[in-house]
Amino acid sequence: MFNKTIVKNIGLEAPLVQNSLKDPINVAQIKEDIMKKMNDIQNLELRKKNMEQYISEVRNE
Repeated sequence: MFNKTIVKNIGLEAPLVQNSLKDPINVAQIKEDIMKKMNDIQNLELRKKNMEQYISEVRNE
C-alpha cells in the first residue's frame, strides 16, 4: 500500500511506464552512433597528438 501510494504521487503508475516503452529500441542505430562517436574520439586524440608534437617542435626552434 505504501509503495503504491508513492508511485502514484510521483506519477509513475505501471501502465504509464509500459506505454512509454512502446517504441522499440533500435540497437543497430545505437551501435552505429557509438561507433561514430568512438571514431570521432580517435580522430580528436590524433589531432591532439599532432598538435602537441607541432607545439613541441615550434618551442625547440
